[in-house]
Amino acid sequence: MLSKVVARHLLSVFVVLVALRVSAAAEPIVVVGKDFTEQGLVAELTRQLLASKGFDAQKVQGLSTSEMHAHMRARRGDIYWEYTTTRLSLVYGDRANYDKGAAYARLRELDLSIGYTWLRPTDINNTYALAMRTQSSEVLKIATISELFAAIGRGTNLIVGINKEFAERPDGLEPLERTYGSHFPREIVRQVDTDYIYQALRISGVDVGVVFSTDGRISGYDLQILRDDRGFFFNYFLAPIIKTETAQAHPTLVQILEALSSKLDSATITRLNAEVDVKRRLIRDVAAEFLRDSGLIQGNR
Repeated sequence: MLSKVVARHLLSVFVVLVALRVSAAAEPIVVVGKDFTEQGLVAELTRQLLASKGFDAQKVQGLSTSEMHAHMRARRGDIYWEYTTTRLSLVYGDRANYDKGAAYARLRELDLSIGYTWLRPTDINNTYALAMRTQSSEVLKIATISELFAAIGRGTNLIVGINKEFAERPDGLEPLERTYGSHFPREIVRQVDTDYIYQALRISGVDVGVVFSTDGRISGYDLQILRDDRGFFFNYFLAPIIKTETAQAHPTLVQILEALSSKLDSATITRLNAEVDVKRRLIRDVAAEFLRDSGLIQGNR
């Protein structure tokens, strides 16, 4: 009689353990992304790639940087893509300008301690830059930031467009001026929304604008990035980060994500960004095409 009771008890425990295991396996993998095109692309690339491998992948998109970090701190996401300097500066207060290897090593150590693992970085370096219309750059013979400051110092009439964040960042306007030993007269500086800067450059609303170096509108609108000849702008390498417990539960995720990151560099993401922002294609369609063309998935999934 006792053996039957024990057997039933063990069977009950086994059923519960199996149910818990199935439940855990059935939990979706949540991919978290920010509120601009490049982030939308890498989040959607991740979602589609994981879905093609049989995962229930869901996406939380459209967050600001601070919202995304808060989302991850609350452990409501499994995977996100972040830029090295953004994470180091805003989360850890580390404002050094690391190269890719040093930034990766530093962040891997820091984030492992709070339960997140940095995977292989891409070759995407989406740093800040200053851009002009190509025609204006050629006519005025301004190819570098030093030449820009020199031209303004000579009285060349140029309007500079920046966003609010650039006016306040530790790698923003005033530090840039200190590095170059010069100054933009404040009457020529206009603060405008980030997205509008590209349009303002295109229609001559401003002559010089702060841009992101991998934005597809740079080539789409025939803009020219000025060479940062004093090396002021920080490196912002993009990498996938995964919750460590998620990686341990699903070891193949690491291989899948690193296969994707190995296919991405600045030229590639700039082209994909242009497909969305210039040609007005849907992010999901651009992502699906890239995954097929790169051989990461097969067929029309």
